[in-house]
Amino acid sequence: MTSSQTASNNNNEITATAVADYLKQHSDFFQQHSDLMLMMDLTDHSDGSISLVERQMKGLRQRNKETDLELQQVIRNAQDNQNLLQQTISLTLQLIPAENVEQLSELIVQQLSTLFDIQYSNLLLNSDHFSESSADLESIRKTLGDNFPKQQPVSGRLKSAEKKCLFTDHERVNSAAILPLGEKGELGLLVMGSEDQTHFDPAMGDLFLLLISDTLSKLLYRFTQ
Repeated sequence: MTSSQTASNNNNEITATAVADYLKQHSDFFQQHSDLMLMMDLTDHSDGSISLVERQMKGLRQRNKETDLELQQVIRNAQDNQNLLQQTISLTLQLIPAENVEQLSELIVQQLSTLFDIQYSNLLLNSDHFSESSADLESIRKTLGDNFPKQQPVSGRLKSAEKKCLFTDHERVNSAAILPLGEKGELGLLVMGSEDQTHFDPAMGDLFLLLISDTLSKLLYRFTQ
């Protein structure tokens, strides 16, 4: 055999990938060549020899099971979001009647506990805008550093010094959400804490936190100096 013939044979060599691609493009191949089915090795080491149809059915059942699990998770998420929306609406309705900052502060802490089961919360208002507040927002800003929220809430675990400047019972707080009040947090902060380390997580969605932040900010503007 000449070298040119050898090269020609190598170029014409059929690979497994080529066979697989061909079968994908000709799904009725085994219907047209049924005699080849008798020569195929379709042994499943766990189930013994099974037909191609049985193997396909097994794969479909597994895929349907995975799809069902994904659908159930989507439904649970939708139900959770619906509950959160209803709770957020209820919170807003409870806060609207507040006639001053003191009432608003009391209501927000009370309703966060009642509606959302928030264990620890605190309303820290900028003393430059509210005579009733003694919170030094600039000092808090320096302590929090990059964790000071401007337009987006910040969630997750905090350092000891950060928790200490935000919560009275700071030693019990293992995860927290910090919500900015005002366009860039200039009015103050609403902080929520939990003993559960995973309750407030950076990966969690912040849609409802933003709704609470925006609602409370609009109510607070009524009482600014």
